[in-house]
Amino acid sequence: MSGIVQVFNADMVVNGAGRVPDIEDLQLENAGVRAEKKGIIVDKHMRTSNSRVYAGGDCTAEGIQLTPVATLQGEVAAANIFDRNGAEADYTGIPSAVFTIPVLASVGISEEKESDKYRVIFRDRSTWSTTRRAGMEFAASKIILNEKNDHIVGAHILGPNAEEVINIFAMAMRLGLRTSDIRKVVFTYPTICSDIRYML
Repeated sequence: MSGIVQVFNADMVVNGAGRVPDIEDLQLENAGVRAEKKGIIVDKHMRTSNSRVYAGGDCTAEGIQLTPVATLQGEVAAANIFDRNGAEADYTGIPSAVFTIPVLASVGISEEKESDKYRVIFRDRSTWSTTRRAGMEFAASKIILNEKNDHIVGAHILGPNAEEVINIFAMAMRLGLRTSDIRKVVFTYPTICSDIRYML
């Protein structure tokens, strides 16, 4: 074995390799199925370029490579096989989480794209009682609102139980709830979810 060996000293190593579709040996071209580097090309019905072939999950170029997305795509593909393309994949409000310490969870857009349309609410939650009780040093939230219709278009949570709290924001986005609707919810206390009204 030849080559240069490099040594790095670090307090933490994070591996975010992701997933690569394993489709090279399928000989998709023989079935008239088009693919690109990211995976098999599908439409909103999960139908490939061969109208008799459907695909879903990490083998496709569509959607984020997450287990819930693969499940959604599989359900859409199955429904369309039996119902002549009556179902469409809806990726509204799909949450994700990076299980570091602390956890970082996100849903929707990450930056305000039009300053006159979106409002960003940032909260440093490091000193909040729920963060201190969990023994965490760092916690924060960034919520992006569409001021014209009071809808949440993005949410990013860093801290304890972020992977759970993000589901509330994902549900609000998927169901089209307004921030005023969320403020009416009474959550158990003291929990991270009870902090949501203060994040808004």
